[in-house]
Amino acid sequence: MKRSYIGKETLEIQEKSRFELKYYILEEVVETNSSKYVEYGVEIEKQDSSRIEKSQIKDITTDQTRIDYIVKSLMRNSVTPIHLHDVIEDML
Repeated sequence: MKRSYIGKETLEIQEKSRFELKYYILEEVVETNSSKYVEYGVEIEKQDSSRIEKSQIKDITTDQTRIDYIVKSLMRNSVTPIHLHDVIEDML
């Protein structure tokens, strides 16, 4: 599986509470007897001073344009790992 870094957002909740969100597109090539295609997914990584939290969803779509739109929407709205599944479910 290929993991491509797309971008990051840095958020400050309170004066001393700050964390970074990193967004990735996941790509997996699938081969069947008669065809070959790519399944796209997303991963979000949240990092603060003491820990890293991650969440990923594989096989969201086979359309690269669609996954680009999804990841940019996640970034624009600063979606965190804990909310990833709910947001993707609502988008689909």
